[in-house]
Amino acid sequence: MRSFSKLFGQSQAPTAAATNQPAKLTLEAFFDLKYYAFIQATKRRSKHDFYLFNKHIRPVLGAKLLNDIGVPPSSGPV
Repeated sequence: MRSFSKLFGQSQAPTAAATNQPAKLTLEAFFDLKYYAFIQATKRRSKHDFYLFNKHIRPVLGAKLLNDIGVPPSSGPV
């Protein structure tokens, strides 16, 4: 869990003031600035993640804000 706090740049749980502010970070900015730097230091094959993100995720979700990405509301139990 400690490594995730380094990834997101927070050492503790977010405060109420921090959660009320809208995130202006896109998914591709998060990947390039935070996630990829983190996996380069911790994973052996970080280029595989880079390839998968560029091939499949960046064209579709890359320009979206992190707050706009989520699970769509369901219409009920399946």
